[in-house]
Amino acid sequence: MKLSFNWLSEFIEFTETDHNVIKEVITANSAEVETMENTGELLQHIVLAEIVKLEPHPEADKLQLATVNEGSGSIRVVCGGSNLKVGMKIAFAKVGTVVKLGGQEFLELKPIKIRGVESTGMICASTEIGLEEKFPLKQEKEVLDLSHLSAPLGTTLDRALGMNDTVIDIDNHAITNRSDLFSQLGFARELVSNGLAQWKKSRKQFEIPKENAEPPIQVHINEPELCPRYSAIYLTGIEVKESSDTIKERLSACGIRPINNIVDVTNYVMLELGMPLHAFDFDQLAGKKWEIRRSKKGETVVTLDQKKHQLPSDVIVIDDGQDLVDLCGIMGGYQSGINNKTNKIWLHAPIFNKQLVRQAGRTLNHTSDASTRYEKGVDAELTTKGLARAVELILESCPGAKVASKEVDIVSIPTEQRVLSLRQARLDHLIGVTIPKAKIVSTLENLGFGITENKEDLMSKFPVIACKTSI
Repeated sequence: MKLSFNWLSEFIEFTETDHNVIKEVITANSAEVETMENTGELLQHIVLAEIVKLEPHPEADKLQLATVNEGSGSIRVVCGGSNLKVGMKIAFAKVGTVVKLGGQEFLELKPIKIRGVESTGMICASTEIGLEEKFPLKQEKEVLDLSHLSAPLGTTLDRALGMNDTVIDIDNHAITNRSDLFSQLGFARELVSNGLAQWKKSRKQFEIPKENAEPPIQVHINEPELCPRYSAIYLTGIEVKESSDTIKERLSACGIRPINNIVDVTNYVMLELGMPLHAFDFDQLAGKKWEIRRSKKGETVVTLDQKKHQLPSDVIVIDDGQDLVDLCGIMGGYQSGINNKTNKIWLHAPIFNKQLVRQAGRTLNHTSDASTRYEKGVDAELTTKGLARAVELILESCPGAKVASKEVDIVSIPTEQRVLSLRQARLDHLIGVTIPKAKIVSTLENLGFGITENKEDLMSKFPVIACKTSI
């Protein structure tokens, strides 16, 4: 699982800035850190510049002399880019910068004469600075066109592109028993409890606008244990487009490819809070009376990746009366997937039985980021919070969108309220050292536990909501 420092910093302020120390503490106390790297390391010495003048090269028809303003002055370079034009913003590597030349080797730029004309720098293609996936080439010998950026000339490219992030890659196996850590917010809590950060002021919880219209889809859960809780809502006025740069950058940093604003929101909330969601194109749903049930052997479903699965028995599915529209906990159905014409969506945040999700994933050899979280166990109290966060982001992305139904919230199995009794003498005996009571209390409170004390015990009262939503 990947964690973004920029994303984590929305919730916490790091009190420890040495990355090596952070890595050591996390590995010692929480989970093994596989890698910890700066996403824009190669871009820290490349700047945003502008072409102010173009002249033909006196000795080469396919080369041009470009005068470049890189923020502090003008530099003339020789370039063979096929799309050069005056006024174009470009990625400029000064002398001394390390770039990828010939598609293979990283070399330090030095002043060089090209066909008798000195060139002191380089106008870069996306392939030369590791940005080929973000900016694929559209034509041969094309340099990177950054005219859409508003950052001042001379800004380093990592900042201009919002790629000045540090990403921690955590070994999933090391936190398999810690379902609370499979999110940015969950790990922010862990960093605070380890003394590496402190909480920022919590943001105000978004409340879904009230709407009196009845939900257009009726949901029946065949067996309570299949889906302990199901939350959903109907939205209209949807405009499918690209997500904001912030959402795209954070998803990319965490290893998820941005698709469109609606799909991206569901992935964003899953990574941020740990609550998987799915959005259905409402107009593509054949039936509006849904049953969440076990599959029958031989039934088939086509998932969003256009793979057809022949199901065994006991896979959780959603039957809309005509088709299977969801391979629950793993992936939604292809027919009702979001497309450029989608205008209405049914957005749901369900909790599915973790044992059955795991069994289905192994049997079908089909897993996903959502199924990984369901297998570990998703807190049932997150459904309404995840739904509210997703609605908030969708309304921000689509100014014309509106909530068009009451919120659905079916609780099949109520959440158990738990109270644990922790005796300090017993704790000291088990650990072998004495931990001050103040340290015990602060650690538990930072993890989201509510604490009451008596003469003998620390009473840790925590409905599941307290552990998962402390901010």
